[in-house]
Amino acid sequence: MGRVVELGPRQTSFLFVLLIYGAYFALRAAFTDEGKRASNSAAYSIATALPVLFLIFVLPRVLFSLHPATTLLKGELEGDYKNVFYASLVLFTVLAAWLYRLRVRAGLAELALENMNGNLENLGGSAAPTGVVRPVPVSRES
Repeated sequence: MGRVVELGPRQTSFLFVLLIYGAYFALRAAFTDEGKRASNSAAYSIATALPVLFLIFVLPRVLFSLHPATTLLKGELEGDYKNVFYASLVLFTVLAAWLYRLRVRAGLAELALENMNGNLENLGGSAAPTGVVRPVPVSRES
């Protein structure tokens, strides 16, 4: 049998906040008229401001929490929590640097392609056709 995972008050309240935000985006997508979209979205935002603040700041601190007491009260990390936090911080920094380098390389390749103006003979390939490219139907309808 699978293990049942119980959600604490922080996870549950965060889920409710995500559902409230999801309903906000669904409400915005429901109207095509800009005026109606703006007024309904503003009314919804005002109506849900107090429940969201309660769910984020009050409810998780009133109920029992699965977080260690020193993390909430003193703001300290101990033992495994500190090790996991610092390891993930380093890994996410390395991931961000790697993604940034990939983006820079893609930008440089795009810039080089724009500077060639379709002149692919310099790369040893055949020249790209110039002019308007017409769409080609994918399905066969007989």
